Amino acid sequence: MNSEEAEQTTRQLCRRWAEELGITISVERRPKFSEFYFWLQKHHSARLEFLSRLGVAYMIETWFDREFNQPPRN
Repeated sequence: MNSEEAEQTTRQLCRRWAEELGITISVERRPKFSEFYFWLQKHHSARLEFLSRLGVAYMIETWFDREFNQPPRN
């Protein structure tokens, strides 16, 4: 899977994850990347298999933040 496919798939899975768990996104309730990443590892581990110079987890977190309109973390 190339980077563009990985981003598209990850962002779709972000929405599915939030929907499945009934997570509502608001200023007060920001979804937690660690919870999403754990879910992704458990249910869609094959989606973690792509090449990235910056690292797979870093890229997934970046796309997660963008999908939920969150500021990047340090």
